[in-house]
Amino acid sequence: MIDDIKVPLRPEIRYDCYTIDGVFQECSYEYVEKELAEVFSDYNLYYLIVKGDHGGAQLLIVPKCFEN
Repeated sequence: MIDDIKVPLRPEIRYDCYTIDGVFQECSYEYVEKELAEVFSDYNLYYLIVKGDHGGAQLLIVPKCFEN
């Protein structure tokens, strides 16, 4: 699970941003996608957003082998 992540097509939901070695980076699926591919061969993504909350969202990553 990743906290305060950018949700596609939902610009009103806040998310974390970082500057790493002088490079601006958003906390997003694209930022972790390569590392996930090194760990999991097949997985599903679920964005968890509390109804009416104007805070951040969480990204839940579940390997497909756990969903059956």
